[in-house]
Amino acid sequence: MYGGRVMEEGPAEAVFAAPAPPYTAALADAVAAPGERWAAAAPRLAGEPRSPINPDPKACGFHGRCPIGQDVCRTVPPPLRPMPGGRRVACHFPPEPPHERPHRI
Repeated sequence: MYGGRVMEEGPAEAVFAAPAPPYTAALADAVAAPGERWAAAAPRLAGEPRSPINPDPKACGFHGRCPIGQDVCRTVPPPLRPMPGGRRVACHFPPEPPHERPHRI
C-alpha cells in the first residue's frame, strides 16, 4: 500500500521475487540482506511524498516519486490489473513480465 491505496497484491514470495510497480520494487530494495547495513540497501526515492491528508483522487499516489511515471499518472489513478500468477498491480506501466530479483529475505 502507498498513501492508502493498494499498489500490488499477490503471494508474498512472488511479489518480492519480481515486484511489478516501482513502489513495490523500492520496498523490496529497502530490505537489507542479512549482514548488510540498512543504509547501503537501496538508494532513496527522489521527490516528495504526496499529502496523505489531501490525496489527489485523480492521480496515482506514487506520481512524482515514480521513476517511470508519465503524464497519465498525474491525471488517471491506475486500477488494480490482473497479472500472471494471481497477482494484481496498480500501475499504468508495469513491466511485462516482472523481472526476477535476487531473494534477499
